[in-house]
Amino acid sequence: MLVVLVSFLFGIFWGLYIKNSLIFLVFLIILGIILYKNNKKSLFLIFALMMTIGFLYVSSKEIKNNLPEEFKVKNNFIIVSLRQTGEYTDFYIAKDKLGRNIRLYVSKELGNLEYGDYVFIEGDFVKAETAGNEYEFDYRQYLKQKDVVGLVFTDKVEKIGKKQDLKTKLIKNILEIRKKSEESLDKFYEEKICNFLKAMLLGDTSTLEEEISLNFEKSNLSHIIAISRNAHKLHNNSFEEIIK
Repeated sequence: MLVVLVSFLFGIFWGLYIKNSLIFLVFLIILGIILYKNNKKSLFLIFALMMTIGFLYVSSKEIKNNLPEEFKVKNNFIIVSLRQTGEYTDFYIAKDKLGRNIRLYVSKELGNLEYGDYVFIEGDFVKAETAGNEYEFDYRQYLKQKDVVGLVFTDKVEKIGKKQDLKTKLIKNILEIRKKSEESLDKFYEEKICNFLKAMLLGDTSTLEEEISLNFEKSNLSHIIAISRNAHKLHNNSFEEIIK
């Protein structure tokens, strides 16, 4: 079981960071020769199979998310977050038929959308900006970590239906509880303490000071935030995957 897990994770690591399929093939050939000489054919077959599955899983996801920098959108989506309010626009996380998440910016005049709404959208897709140098905030990488492929700005949204199963209602209720918790923390605590509590209780480390994060790592307590971070995945529609 350990071999299966390690080989699968190694394949995912290769797909994320090395990516070169030719080197991947050469590596498997060399590994096969070594294990064959040591009479471990079955071990090689397990390792090669699971590593290939992990590599192909990541590669297929990269291909699916490989979109142009800008293009016009005319497509159906499902809303998979609560409304986040801004000064001039509101934004949501929406998912298309291929399972790609986008951050959808909607004019306030168009009204409120709800979790589970099926919508038809016409708008402009753009990828987020990347960092100009190593010290700048990389917004594109930040969204990628949240499994969001880009931004869509629209002034035309048409509701075409609503998902009303039990799971959708459950997720919506949990998201609403989480949002009210965030609002309460913002209201009753100063910013630094509030950001710390959000990381501990809700898993939202986006506003946690870097120094505090490093102190957790040095104290071998980073697992506490990692466990809480599972709750933060609700905003990225990962909760649907967790409860399947």
